[in-house]
Amino acid sequence: MWPPARTQTPSRPERRWRECLEAVGELLRQRPNESSALQMKGDALTNLGRRPEALAAYEEAAAIDPGDDNLRQKIEEVRVDVPGLLSRALIASASGNYAQALNLFDDILEVEPSNVNALIGKAVAYRRSGKPQEAVNCLDLVLGVQPNNASALLNRGNILLAEGDLEGALDAYDHLTQLYPDDEEAWAAQGDVLVKMGRDDDALRAYTEALKRSPGDEGIQRRILELEAARRSHRASSRNSSESKGSGRRARRL
Repeated sequence: MWPPARTQTPSRPERRWRECLEAVGELLRQRPNESSALQMKGDALTNLGRRPEALAAYEEAAAIDPGDDNLRQKIEEVRVDVPGLLSRALIASASGNYAQALNLFDDILEVEPSNVNALIGKAVAYRRSGKPQEAVNCLDLVLGVQPNNASALLNRGNILLAEGDLEGALDAYDHLTQLYPDDEEAWAAQGDVLVKMGRDDDALRAYTEALKRSPGDEGIQRRILELEAARRSHRASSRNSSESKGSGRRARRL
């Protein structure tokens, strides 16, 4: 399951491209027919995901300098229908056509190496096809661009948990609950890994936090009831064991 959508704080590279766009805009106001400035504007717009505007800037630059081969290549790349490719890739992955999905994600990443949606989609396709390490590698690329990306953190934790790396999974969930304390799914995931680590008290606290944020969630309610039942059973077993040992000592004294 994907976590709820959140407003991501602009990453450092994104902020730099925005600043670049502002600076080149000022330059073009003074020198509107500067081909290199128009090309720089296209680069900034491409990296900000504003492909139609980038194409217009590149084409304007090409009209001024038609012999620039590098510019023609950029025009071809920006004409790639990234949203269409992404939609096809996600459908292929959901349908179990993982090889096709991975090829489509690679087509996107060839022209947009830092496309976060493509990297996360590729990670999911790798995980579904039984390649957890490749999936983690993709998610690490996402976190290199957007360290606070909730989907990447949650998916990374889920993969590490499934692979038995409990400490790594807990690190991901801890980071997620610190960044997004209102996300019940993050708290529930943290509780799951704490149960596996034998930290029942901490797990119960995590599940309680999840239930506060989603009071009607039957899955979380069931996990709390199961954990409390297991704790009662453990306490009863411990008492019986203590009483048996006490009876044995009294019998020996007699």
